[in-house]
Order: sequence, then structure tokens, then C-alpha cells
Amino acid sequence: MREPQRKMKSSFYCFSFVVISLLLVLPASAQAKQEVEPNDKREQAQEVRLGDSMSGTFQVNGDYDYFRFVLEGSGKTLIQIDLSAVPGVLEYLYLYNDQGGRIWEVSGRDPLSIFNLALPQGVYYAAVWGDKANLQDKYSLALKSLGPWKEGMEAEPNDRREQAQEIRLGENIGGGVQQNNDDDWYKLAIDKSGKNYLQVDLSAVPEIDTYLYIYDTNGQKLIEVNDNPKDAAESIARFPVEPGVYYSRVYLGGKATQEKYTLATKITGPWQEGWESEPNDSDQRANDLRLGQSVQGYFDHKRDEDYYKLTIDAPGKTLVQIDLSAVPEVNGQI
Repeated sequence: MREPQRKMKSSFYCFSFVVISLLLVLPASAQAKQEVEPNDKREQAQEVRLGDSMSGTFQVNGDYDYFRFVLEGSGKTLIQIDLSAVPGVLEYLYLYNDQGGRIWEVSGRDPLSIFNLALPQGVYYAAVWGDKANLQDKYSLALKSLGPWKEGMEAEPNDRREQAQEIRLGENIGGGVQQNNDDDWYKLAIDKSGKNYLQVDLSAVPEIDTYLYIYDTNGQKLIEVNDNPKDAAESIARFPVEPGVYYSRVYLGGKATQEKYTLATKITGPWQEGWESEPNDSDQRANDLRLGQSVQGYFDHKRDEDYYKLTIDAPGKTLVQIDLSAVPEVNGQI
């Protein structure tokens, strides 16, 4: 009976050794990688990979830390970069391209995030900056892929007209609020002949005050709509367009959020003679109007103003009568 007891005892010690080894080894593999100085210039950037988590320290006032990563594969990849807060430190988080051109920037004293950026393959640099040294508390910088970018998704960066994302008529675009008071620009090519009415619809975003604009090919603002308070949709209806390039701009007033919006465009029908033609919200843009002519117009948004230019060719003075029909629920003035 003694021999079996010894075997059982030996087996017990062997099992205990395996369990203890696993407990000691596993946590070490989950630890964040450590920042390696000097890395305060792009040329000294520390190599990292998507999926890495870095732990670093703001060692001096105004400390910069640069990290270099490579995106591979075809198409665009959605990425996210997160920077934890450090007590008493104002932080900046930057993203640069391989030439050092700034792609994105966020700042604050709370945790920072750059998310849903659609980037093509190439070399990129993430940089963190802290206004004050803090040797006691470390920051954590994490980089990860959110998957491939697909048609119908917003592709940041698109916060300037020069970066406008191309969209097609009839296409629905899902966009986000990647930074406080975000601007998103979209380029729309109209190839339908003649003059037609364009409709642009922007869905509501919780806690965000949305503005909707249309610009011409030269960047001149044609119309601006902000009819509703935050948490509400906005729409531009019956806006006459001709073949050419237009820009739709979405301004999202409020704090960055993971909530999404949908932007939709469509042609609703042809414009006809005798109908109002926007933009005509100033005397410089007034529609021509002839004596005896009737014009059908719309109050397309709150406080809408429509100007008409009337030319009288008859010599001497002429008595003129101008009539404006009533519109339900609208206080019209002429």
C-alpha cells in the first residue's frame, strides 16, 4: 500500500508545479511594452505594431514621444489610437503620415482617442505630448485595427474641402463624430442633365447640434441649414443643381462620440420655369422676375429669405401690385 501512496504524492507535486508555473508566466505576457527614450523626434520614433499597448512617462515639461507603425494590405483600414489620462497633465495625441504631415490631432486632460480613421497602406507616426513632467504616473498608448473600411462608410480625414470624400447620388453614408465640433466634407458630382432638385438629409445624433451646408465647386457657400436643436435631423429640400461638382458639409457641434449619423442625397425631380431657384437669399442672388409672371416658391428652412429682381421697361412711373399667398403655419413677409 505504500508504493501507490508515493505515486499519488509524486503526481500531486507535478500537477502543483504546472499550475504554479502557469500563474507566474501568463501575467508577464499581458504586460504593456515600455517606451524607449530617446523618441522625442520623428526620426527617433519607436517601432510599434497594431495591437500593441505602450507604457510611457512624460519625463520633462513639453515631452514628445513618437511611435512608428506600418499598415499593410490592400484597401483602407479603420484604426483606433487611445491615450490614457495622466494626472495634472494636458495631453495632445497626434497622427502623422510618412512625410510628417499632420493627419489628426486631439487634446485634453481626459483620456483621448483617435478612432474610425480610414487609412491606406503605408507608414504612420503616432505622437503624444504632455505639457508637464510626471515621473510618478505613466500613460498608456494603445493602437488597434477596427477592420477594413467599406463603401458607405465615412473615410476620415475629411475635415476640409480639399479632403472631401467622394460620394454618389442615392448613396447613404454612415459617419461619426471623431472629434469635438467635427467637420465632415463630401464631394458630390451631378451628372444628370438640366436643372434638377437635390435633396440632402442628415440624421440626428444624440447630444449633437448638426449643421448642413452645400457649397459650389469653388467653395462658395450656397445654403446653410440649422433649423432644429441638438438631437434632431436636418434637411435641405428642393435645392436646384446643374451638372457639375458640389460639396456637402456636415458640422457636428458637440463632444466626440461613438454615435453615428447617416447622410443621404437624391434627385427629387426636374426644376421648371416659374419655380423659385435657390440660392436666392440675398439681392446679389435674386431670381429674375417679369411683370405678370407668377413664381412658385418654398420656405425650405427657418427664416428663409427669397429675393426676386423685377425689371420695368415701360417709360414713366408704373403702378405695381405684388401678392404673396399664405403658407400654413408660416408668418410670411414681403
